Amino acid sequence: MPSETRMPSFVGETIDAGRLKLVKVLGEGAYGVVYKAVEQPCVSSSSTSSPKEFAVKVLRKADGSTPEGQCQSREIVTHKIASEHPSVLTLHNVLEDDSFIYLVLDYCPGGDLYSAIVERSSYCKNDALIKSVFIQILDAVQSCHDKGIYHRDLKPDNVFVSDDDSKVYLGDFGLATDVAISTAFSCGSSFYMSPECIGEDLNYMPYSTQCSDIWSLGIILTNMISGRNPWKLATTKDSHFEEYLENNSNLRKMLCVSRAASQLLTEIFTLNPRERITIPELREEILAIKTFFPSEDELALTNRHKKAATSSHSPCIPSSPGQDVADWRAPIGLDEEYLFSSPDLNAPSPTSQATSPLSTPSSPWSSANSLCDDMESLFSGYSSSTSDESDESDEIVTPDTLVGDPMDLEGMKMLGEDYLDISAYGIKESIFESPIIRPMLRHMEYLEL
Repeated sequence: MPSETRMPSFVGETIDAGRLKLVKVLGEGAYGVVYKAVEQPCVSSSSTSSPKEFAVKVLRKADGSTPEGQCQSREIVTHKIASEHPSVLTLHNVLEDDSFIYLVLDYCPGGDLYSAIVERSSYCKNDALIKSVFIQILDAVQSCHDKGIYHRDLKPDNVFVSDDDSKVYLGDFGLATDVAISTAFSCGSSFYMSPECIGEDLNYMPYSTQCSDIWSLGIILTNMISGRNPWKLATTKDSHFEEYLENNSNLRKMLCVSRAASQLLTEIFTLNPRERITIPELREEILAIKTFFPSEDELALTNRHKKAATSSHSPCIPSSPGQDVADWRAPIGLDEEYLFSSPDLNAPSPTSQATSPLSTPSSPWSSANSLCDDMESLFSGYSSSTSDESDESDEIVTPDTLVGDPMDLEGMKMLGEDYLDISAYGIKESIFESPIIRPMLRHMEYLEL
C-alpha cells in the first residue's frame, strides 16, 4: 500500500460499541487491511466459553458518488447476497464511522487456499481431497452465477480454508459484477484471466463473465494438482500459451498431470467460450475422474525435471500474490452499467452464519526447483491489475432484481442484432473469421478448415 495512502493501525482498537477488539493484522491489500478480531468477554454468551474470533476488513471510506465508493458498495451488496451459500464467506455485519468501513467476517485459522497449496502441500497426490475441495468451490461459484453474480477475481488467494484444509469458502467480492455480457477488459489477476477477458487476441469483443469465471476455475484446479500455473498470461504473446494452442497435449507435458486430468483441463481451457465446459458438466467430470496425478508408468516417460517437479510438488506459482491485488476501479474498456448503488450501511446485518475470513496473509512461495529455473518466464510474478472508472445506475439491487442475469447495456449495443443468438457466450460468430483468430483455432478443432 503506498505510503501516502497507508491506513493507520487499528491494533488494540475496538469496534461495534466495544464488542470486537482488533488484535493483529492478518493481511494488507491495495485499499484495505484485514485484522483478526476477538469478541470481548463482556458480550460473550458465557463467561467460561472461549471468545469468538472474527476477521475484520477495514476500508477507507469513500464518497458514494465516486467510482471508489460505488465499487465499495458493489462489494458489500454482492457479498451479502452471495453469502447465503455455505461455501461462500458470510458477511456478518457492515459497520462504519466517519472515515472507515468495517466488514465483519469469521476468522479462519487455515488461511487461504494459496497457503494450503504452497506451504502445506495439502493436495499433493490426494485425489479425494482435491475432489472434495474443488467441488465446494464449484458449488460456491455456481450459486453466485445462479444469483446473477460473477466473481471476476477467482484465485487461490480469494478462497479461504478450514484449519485442516478440507473446507473452503469463496470470498473477496471486490470485483464482482452483475453484468453478464461485459466490455470491461483485464479484470482480475493476470494468471487467472481468460483470453476473452484480456481481450487482446479477440479484438476486445464483449464476453461472458460467467464463461470467464470458468476459465479461472481451471487455473485454480491446475494449481491444486500441480502446484504451478500453465502460463503467465493467456495471450499469443506468451510462448507457453501459444504452445498449448498449437497442441493441447503439451499441457500434460508441462504440468505432469494424468491423462484424464489433462483432458479435463483442455475442456476448460477452450478458447471459444461457446465450447467451454459448464460448471455442472465440470462437477460431473471431477467426480468421475480416477486420479489427477500421473501413474508410475506415465512418470517413467517423463524427463528428469518433470518427474522431480511432481515428486516435490514444488510451488512454481508466482511469488508475492499481493502484488496483483485488484483495485476498486472498473477494468479497462467501456463503462459498465450496474443495477445497484450504495447499500444502506445502517440496515440490519445479515443473519446467516459465517464460515470463513475475508482475507489472510499470503506468504511468499517457496524456492523454485530446477524446473522452475528452466521455465523462469512462465513462473514470474504477478502483474498489477489495471482499471478505469465505471458508472452505475440508481436502482438498488435485491435478490429478486439481481437474479435475472442483467446484461451490460453497452455490450448489448455492440453485439446488435446478433445478440440473442450468442448471449450465453458473449462473443461474435464473425470473430472466428478474423485473420488474427483463425490461425489460433487451427489446432483447437473449433472450425472445419
